[in-house]
Amino acid sequence: MGNDKFDRSIFPAHTVENYFEKNLIEIEKLYSEFSKAPDNYSLYFLSEEEFGRILRNPKKVQEAPAHIINEVYFRIQFFFFTNLFKFLKYIESIIASWNSKNYLGWVLFGRAAIELCAVYNHFYIKLKECNLIRTDFTIEEIQKIEDILIQYSHGTRFDWNALIAGDVDKLKDKFEAKGEFRQATNILTTIDRLSKLRPAFHDLPAVYNLLSDYAHPNMGSHSLFIDLPDKVQEPIMNRLALNVNSRRGEFIIVTTIQGITISLVYVAHLLQETANILQLWGGFTESKIFTIKFPNTIAVLKLK
Repeated sequence: MGNDKFDRSIFPAHTVENYFEKNLIEIEKLYSEFSKAPDNYSLYFLSEEEFGRILRNPKKVQEAPAHIINEVYFRIQFFFFTNLFKFLKYIESIIASWNSKNYLGWVLFGRAAIELCAVYNHFYIKLKECNLIRTDFTIEEIQKIEDILIQYSHGTRFDWNALIAGDVDKLKDKFEAKGEFRQATNILTTIDRLSKLRPAFHDLPAVYNLLSDYAHPNMGSHSLFIDLPDKVQEPIMNRLALNVNSRRGEFIIVTTIQGITISLVYVAHLLQETANILQLWGGFTESKIFTIKFPNTIAVLKLK
């Protein structure tokens, strides 16, 4: 099987048809639709210092909007393409894990898909509150949008500067992010927010916790390598296996596939919404004019 199709022969036909098929079709459809997008893209960013200088004291006010629009446009593209590429790779990995009966891989990438959905939703809502579907902004509004996009791109829990500089001793003492890097958004907070967004997401925290128990060296992860017996008898026998039997595989999939699928479907929705924003910022607007309101003047950029 390729990296875009689930092997339906892994489990009994009636199990696939009654419990899995709808989700499998949905995931395959998502991959087919979004894998048509470009698989690489070049972006150009201004430094925060240079961008701040343009916002505070543009050398030539009439030229500043072009720099501002390009900077925000590229950062929105970064937001879109990083989520798109993760989305596609997670689906590839989920399908590959299914096809190879790698249930540890299934839970790891399924868990990552929920995290992707939750964090993407978190930052999309922040951007949506800024109302990007318009063509006139104040400098304060532009700065807020830029800050959100940089928080997305630079959020981390690690001191990357110390690592790049080879300062191992510093990392041993304190490895938290500092400097130009932002503290990463708390994943549990984003999942909780997502669960309240609509009824279909209500059970996502429970599914995420289940996947986390499978992923961590807890009871759940041990069970990934214990065959599920046809019947329980005394003394209880535990059959350990690198590749567990079909009944154990069915149990793992049936308890997690719905949460994984709805997360991927919502990521696809967010990608489409972000693409709509990109269309506007790329210059495809009816007015063909962007207006930037500086403290003491207004600058207008006419788009070709």
